[in-house]
Amino acid sequence: MDLVEEGVDVALRLGGNLPPNAIARKAAMSPRYLVAAPSYLARRGKPRIPPDLAAHEYVRFAWLASGDTLELHQGATLATVQTQGRFRVNNALAIRESLAMGAGIGLCPAWLVQDLLASGELLRVLPKWSATPQEAFLVYPSRRYQPLRARLLIDFLADRLGQLPGMQPSQPQTARTRFR
Repeated sequence: MDLVEEGVDVALRLGGNLPPNAIARKAAMSPRYLVAAPSYLARRGKPRIPPDLAAHEYVRFAWLASGDTLELHQGATLATVQTQGRFRVNNALAIRESLAMGAGIGLCPAWLVQDLLASGELLRVLPKWSATPQEAFLVYPSRRYQPLRARLLIDFLADRLGQLPGMQPSQPQTARTRFR
């Protein structure tokens, strides 16, 4: 989306490529966990180590550049697993529902599945392992001629986004980044 052309003062961007010619302020991040429904794990067994994932149905976002390759971290230890699965989903809510209905194991940001984890509808798989967190950015066209209301909204959101369920504050930021 072209922020100037669309008349957008501030946008929230979760992960992915940032728009060209925009200012981006990292506001929060969300850990990404492997999750599955208890019914799926009862049927197929619970993986004990990352390579076990290769034998499971892996439900993933269709647009991932990494494809079926999954990188997980446990502290400084990195595990790379080639996954397989019949489902490629291009909508966050659809992947959430697919996993809750027992379609397989998937990697999701905590903000997307926090309530299902709390209720027991989803369980963490390999809970000591996680993927690179999903970053949340506040994106705006320029600092020049920025309305006061936009600056105040950016400051408010930057302060509050990390406090939402499934989100964490970003590291203290000393400078904003300009992406081209």
